[in-house]
Amino acid sequence: MGVRGLTTFVQAYQGSISELREYVVSQSSSSSSSTPSVTTTLAVDALAWVFEIWLTNFGDAVQGGNYQDITEHIKDVIHAWRLAHLEPVFIWDGAIPELKTQTVLSRRGSVAALNSAFMRSSPSTRASKRFQAECCSLPPLLIDCVRDVLRSLGVENIAVEAEADSAVAELAEQTGGLAVSKDSDYFILCSRGAGRARYAPLDTFEYLVEQAPVEGQEQAAEAMDDNDGFEAVSRGRRKKKAAPSPSNGSSSSRITALDQPPSRSTLLSGQLILKSIRARAFSSHALAARLKLPAPLLPLLASVVGNDYSTTKQESLLFRHISNWADRIQEAAAVIRLEWHSSLGISKRPIAHAQAHPGGLQARIAADRRRAMLAGGDDDSRSETSVASSGTATPAQLRFSDLDQSPVMDPVRALVTATLNALLKRSDTALHNAHYVTEGEKEAAVQSIIDGVAAYSLMITQRGAPNLLANPVALLHPTKARGRPADVDEAMQLYREAFSKLDFPPEHVGVMAQRVFFAVLAPEDPDLKSVHVGAARRVRQWIYAVLFDVYGMNWAREEMAEPVTEGSNEEVDDDNTADSINGSYGRGGVLGPPRYKEGEKPDDIISVDTESTLSAQANVDDDDDDDDVRSLVDENPSSPLASEAIKPPPAVREYVRKGDRYVGELVEIVDLESLLNEASASNGQLPASLTALLGQYAAAKGGVSNGHSDEEPHVDPPPPLAPLLPLHARLDLYRLALQSTDLQAGTVPLSLLPLAACVRHLVASITQEAGESKRRLNWTKAEIVSAIRAGCQALRLASEGRLVLDKEHWVSQPSVRGIHLASTLQLMLRTAHDLSRSLLLPSSGDAADLAPPHLLFDGPLFQLLLENDGNAIEAMGLSKDCKAEAASVVKAVLHGYEDDLGLDGEELKRLRREAKKARKAAGEGANGVSSQSSKQRPGQQQKNLFDLLDGGSGGPGSP
Repeated sequence: MGVRGLTTFVQAYQGSISELREYVVSQSSSSSSSTPSVTTTLAVDALAWVFEIWLTNFGDAVQGGNYQDITEHIKDVIHAWRLAHLEPVFIWDGAIPELKTQTVLSRRGSVAALNSAFMRSSPSTRASKRFQAECCSLPPLLIDCVRDVLRSLGVENIAVEAEADSAVAELAEQTGGLAVSKDSDYFILCSRGAGRARYAPLDTFEYLVEQAPVEGQEQAAEAMDDNDGFEAVSRGRRKKKAAPSPSNGSSSSRITALDQPPSRSTLLSGQLILKSIRARAFSSHALAARLKLPAPLLPLLASVVGNDYSTTKQESLLFRHISNWADRIQEAAAVIRLEWHSSLGISKRPIAHAQAHPGGLQARIAADRRRAMLAGGDDDSRSETSVASSGTATPAQLRFSDLDQSPVMDPVRALVTATLNALLKRSDTALHNAHYVTEGEKEAAVQSIIDGVAAYSLMITQRGAPNLLANPVALLHPTKARGRPADVDEAMQLYREAFSKLDFPPEHVGVMAQRVFFAVLAPEDPDLKSVHVGAARRVRQWIYAVLFDVYGMNWAREEMAEPVTEGSNEEVDDDNTADSINGSYGRGGVLGPPRYKEGEKPDDIISVDTESTLSAQANVDDDDDDDDVRSLVDENPSSPLASEAIKPPPAVREYVRKGDRYVGELVEIVDLESLLNEASASNGQLPASLTALLGQYAAAKGGVSNGHSDEEPHVDPPPPLAPLLPLHARLDLYRLALQSTDLQAGTVPLSLLPLAACVRHLVASITQEAGESKRRLNWTKAEIVSAIRAGCQALRLASEGRLVLDKEHWVSQPSVRGIHLASTLQLMLRTAHDLSRSLLLPSSGDAADLAPPHLLFDGPLFQLLLENDGNAIEAMGLSKDCKAEAASVVKAVLHGYEDDLGLDGEELKRLRREAKKARKAAGEGANGVSSQSSKQRPGQQQKNLFDLLDGGSGGPGSP
């Protein structure tokens, strides 16, 4: 999120609300005499840290990602932290909650628009690091790279179910350590609890190093150590001023503060000595004291000032008279302070007395919850008699305006409303102009503020928070759904274990829970179709088939077309629903379609699929089981809960780049059996394991299985779920989805299978989609050789821990084509990796050894190979074994597609010459007007050549 203007405000007062902490490195010579050092826990916001190290130390997006260099840098950081007794714990974000959907769409929409400007700019402009930081996102394989490196170093990684912010602050509070990130939300989040947590921004870390002295300097330093700093004087000189002696701090004069850790090689060789690590630690309680507020009111302050939950209307209403953000914070703090005192009946009392009630707000919330429980309802069940406070309630479709809003029953809403009204009044007074605000606008602003307060205030360890139904990862939780097959429970258990180990991506959870997919963006040619729309989407259809083979399809209707209801004569515009971000289909999720107010469009509000306080009692079993509402729908799809409105279509809404826009499209979910039948019809023959799987599907539908005669019809049980198939069958599914069933272990090593299959799938997809234009758009042989050679070399050197390519040999200004190909290949590798994780490849006990995608690509080496038409030069360091292995893989990839490849540079030049001769000959035979016809602009000549390649009229280059 981020609080508007809070970072700037805090920097102005950092001397009074923060301290500079120093963590000293224990030197080996004195370690025996010193007491053991205390280890400090660093609770690290993983994604924020990844962004920081990338933008600060690398950020070269045009190269496509130099993952081996990043790997070495991460090892340097962890090594330095551990020398200073700082033990990191990295906490990773879970699935994107629906409340954040519009924020994600807005951010990625901006990246898509900037991508167009970036790729259309000049090569020198694209080379600017600042321009790249503004226009480009992270390299597609960077997250997986960081996770793998941290695992190899034995660093603890935690996958949380929602955003990591709250978990980071809570861990820092529990351990008394530092919350490490770069987000102003942590000034608020660390205010919870007893105040043990401190927030350390990433850009405040400093590494104090000392240069190793040379021999002469070392002797001088020893001589200075013998000088105690005093001078012996005679009695007659006692009252005279002694000459100043050299300071004993000669070693300190050699200490330098670095903003990045020194490399391990310089530390191990003794060139540099790491003395300590410094970081600035901010106290949220000190910030609250500066603002003269109780610390529990900081979440309210942040929500009033503005964050990701704030509406644009709220920001324009509350502070019309103040433009400076720091002044807005002071204004909001003053109003909240007055209203808080007024609610306590101490409006005239000095603010110092308010500090005597640091937990007043939380205490009142807890009291309200206790009263609700005593009134006859368990807090988790949220019965009709409960009076849940909006400060602790998960944002739901049932707005809190439907409940009793009296201050006694809901003190948080009363305080928020009073603060809002006071700010509106002060704005009108300052501008001498009363601005009319409707009750609906006020209610929307109050609700967004309460949503923000709840997001800041709830701690993961609190009972019932976060609400499981509001969290997409809740579907992986164990349930007691009656009648659910045992293999579904087994597959869900395996998915849950993989998620906790960061082996099951949160994106898959979002697909199953919300039927939404947000495509990762990378620099692509805006004039070409994104790989997410073509080759990657084909693979994602297999991913959806696997995931919903486990999850089931009871939530969806059978057809994509929306059924016509009585009294409705309106026709559905398929084009608008496909291309519009705000589609017309409502998502019911595991609870079925949501309810909306009259006149409200489904996408005007964002459903979080939580049960309301009024309907919770009907969803609780008599035996007080903790089953969620999803189990009721799974058990009885015809129940009123599932059929009270039209079910959503069997589709996933994919948000992908189209041109310079980030738009949503509905992609139908096709079941696994149908995909296998389609592949069998197009390929002619499937691998034996998949042919047997199709037979099991047929037998389960009432067909005749092996061992049963025609006179004795027998219905076999359904085949195993896809993640539970044997290893060889899952590998065959993986190859089939990537159109690479002929890439068997005998032709391509299993470690290189992802790279070979992705390149082959890209070539096959463009061949099928582009038709006659395939030779203009497809990969050339030189480009394929470059990709395979770069992947083979990167994988070999990663196993040896060596860098792939020195920076002096990098291509300074890669071409648009080179950047586009690098992004396309990485996005395809990422999609293939997601497919393998949906199939649990490899899972426990499997002998599969598919290499991680970041080990199969090196951007600088790939660009250098492209510049040399795939030919190796000495600087690349390709061995004979590497070249031979790459040649074998290239041969397997090209099998069957030799005539469908794109044209390389030499062949294009030949075709241009032939096309020019053809035009000249045609012009000479047209009554002597050849001079005019031959004077065409270069752009026209190129267009004519492409027409020739696309199958136009005649010519020797026609395919």
